[in-house]
Amino acid sequence: MLEIGDGVKIGDQNRFVCGFWTLEYGEQYARRLTIGENALITSSHYFDVCGSLEIGAGSWVAGIGSQFWTHGAGIARRYVRIGKDCYLGSAVLFGPGAVIEDGVMVALGSVVTRKFVGNRLLIGGAPASVVMSRYDWKSRQG
Repeated sequence: MLEIGDGVKIGDQNRFVCGFWTLEYGEQYARRLTIGENALITSSHYFDVCGSLEIGAGSWVAGIGSQFWTHGAGIARRYVRIGKDCYLGSAVLFGPGAVIEDGVMVALGSVVTRKFVGNRLLIGGAPASVVMSRYDWKSRQG
């Protein structure tokens, strides 16, 4: 299933991939991509949509080279969720089960492998952790 909101901008050389083999496993794989209105995806990112991938309204997948993985060997949580009005720097990696809520900024090169509870966070690192709470990425104020 594919849902793309109004005003979404998607750059070139992005790959949205769902392996043919997921058809053999029925309901184990959602095969779902949802991009909220006015989201921005720049160029050269990789999106695995074997599971469920949600990018919230107004969120930016910035820079290049980010990867979003919704499946893996022995993985039960086959989803990635990005809240509304988030900013993801270049070369970030989201693993299966990774979730960020609204207004979160993910620093360049971060590896997000779990659910982060809270809005307006600055997260970064490998594995990612909270660097700052109550952070507004648009004004760069904490």
